[in-house]
Amino acid sequence: MEDATHFTGATQARNDFGVTGDLNGNPNLYNTSDIVVAVVDTGIDANHVDLDGGKVIAFFDAVNNNTTNSYDDNGHGTHVAGIIAGTGDGNSNNRGFAPGAALVSVKVCGATAAAGCQTNDIIQGLNWLLANRNTFDIVNISIETFGTQAQSQNVIDLINQLNNTGKTVFVAAGNNGQAGYNTLSTYAKHTPYSVGNVRDPDEGGWGLSVSSSRGTGSTGPWVVAPGHNILAPLANSNNGYTEKTGTSMATPAVAGIHALMLDAFYTTGVNNGGSLILGTRNLGVPGFDKNYGNGEVLAYESIQASLGQQVTNFNDNRLYSVVQGAATAGQWDLYTFTLPSGQPSLNLNLLITDEGQQDLDLFLWIPGTTLNDAPQTSSVLPGSIPQDFINWSNPAGGEYIVGVRSIMQAANYSLEISY
Repeated sequence: MEDATHFTGATQARNDFGVTGDLNGNPNLYNTSDIVVAVVDTGIDANHVDLDGGKVIAFFDAVNNNTTNSYDDNGHGTHVAGIIAGTGDGNSNNRGFAPGAALVSVKVCGATAAAGCQTNDIIQGLNWLLANRNTFDIVNISIETFGTQAQSQNVIDLINQLNNTGKTVFVAAGNNGQAGYNTLSTYAKHTPYSVGNVRDPDEGGWGLSVSSSRGTGSTGPWVVAPGHNILAPLANSNNGYTEKTGTSMATPAVAGIHALMLDAFYTTGVNNGGSLILGTRNLGVPGFDKNYGNGEVLAYESIQASLGQQVTNFNDNRLYSVVQGAATAGQWDLYTFTLPSGQPSLNLNLLITDEGQQDLDLFLWIPGTTLNDAPQTSSVLPGSIPQDFINWSNPAGGEYIVGVRSIMQAANYSLEISY
């Protein structure tokens, strides 16, 4: 399977993924607390209306050794937890992916960026999870590090131990994509289930977020999911929400989808031929690649497979095409396409797939203009970023021309067009 679809936050996650109950129309699939997700982060504000009422069933504090109620003096962990399992009590449009899931809060990061996430605290938190592994099913670690493997080996070993006990651990791929390829977080490089970050059509079109860390050669993130401008609970606000962007937000999207898959599988699918294989769709170059890994997660199709039902062919009418090209120095590659009228936006995403810091430029001519006219808009990012993109709001219907140009060096690329 290969695919996913759009949501503007943890907000419309379930609705935009077509998830309104199980595939037999049973809404109880999302009301159970049988599935538990452990959030290794800055803590969880268990008083936020989306996360209160006993949703946080256990709490461990490696930072301040607080043994009472779960708290979050930073806000990052609360945002992550809301994407996974927020109930939407503060705003019914802001439910997380698995609002019926329960949570375990493991605080390993301090209140400020300066305090950070200390390796010894992460080790302590993961050891606690290993000792209490019968209390949860899934682990979310939206923490990045770019230290050496040797510096991170103890954490890597503990993550892999948890995976080997059957507790799937999703880790953030990292937010160092501006530096180009081979920028995955050290945890992501050496554990199996890392998640990168893509924009959705309402946030600049399907395409890798510029900040999402990338692999190198035949390595990359495991999968990608939307993580751009995600609206989720604001810690210590009672019922407020805030937007955040990054692989930290994409990772809990996948953790929440996996919670739904587990619930579907053990509710119906285990006796119906269900399969716990995450469904994705291909973006970028065909097959596994260093930008998108195995592709963008498809929630609805993943749940269909978990229930043992025939997986439908995903039809995203907002993704026009994905083109593979090879630019020759000093020449143009030109593409024409017809955009239907009434589209909210037109989005072009150009990924340079070579790793030698080649620089390509992307241009767009709108209907009524020709190549003799100046292009109406262009996006030229620094050459160290192997990517360009164009976002055109409220475009007119008609024939468009897209130009890809290399001035100095030949380069291979992938061009994604969506609206």
